[in-house]
Order: sequence, then structure tokens, then C-alpha cells
Amino acid sequence: MDINADRMLQVFKNVVENAVEFSTAGQAVMLHLRKEDNGAAAVVCTVADRGPGFRREDLPHVFEPFFTRRAGGSGLGLAIVQKIVAEHGGTIAARNAKEGGGVVEIRLPLGAS
Repeated sequence: MDINADRMLQVFKNVVENAVEFSTAGQAVMLHLRKEDNGAAAVVCTVADRGPGFRREDLPHVFEPFFTRRAGGSGLGLAIVQKIVAEHGGTIAARNAKEGGGVVEIRLPLGAS
């Protein structure tokens, strides 16, 4: 599958900007990239912040259109991100880190196009 670079840039820009916005001032936003090969090769990008994390009750809804906790937000950013990732055969998930903060994991398949 071919990767649309502009669309994937939109994905990572949105996810990183969200992490920066929700991160505690002065704390780093961490990006981690790894290759997985447990049957189907994939690249996995994890974006983690040290903010308050996701509310437990919000986790099932963060990728739904129009769902937001951001003042003035449209609630479309993560919904669009999920659509783009799915169009590339990938998945995206949100969770909280054990030590605090939010984590977004994007998994994209690697393989012949």
C-alpha cells in the first residue's frame, strides 16, 4: 500500500499538537517509533505526553466525530486522524500511561504495495 505523505503528515501533526497542548507546561512530549514483525510487519509510532491523560469515561469516544474536551475545539481532529490511518490499513488507539499522561499509538502495516 502506498502512503500518502501529506495525509500522514496531517495525522502526526494533529496527534503531536494535541499532546503538546494537553501536556503539562515544561514537560516533554515523547515520540517512539519501532518496527514490529509478529506475523505481519508494521511500524508503530507512540506519542506520549505528561499531561492529565484521558478521562477514563472519554477513552471509548476520543475518535468519535464532534467529541472534544478542548475549549473551542471542533471534535474533528482525532476522528479525521482515525479515518486517514484506517485508509492506510492501520489502527490508532488511545490510553493512559501508568505513570500519567496520555498515549496515542498509531500502527501502520509494512508490506509490498
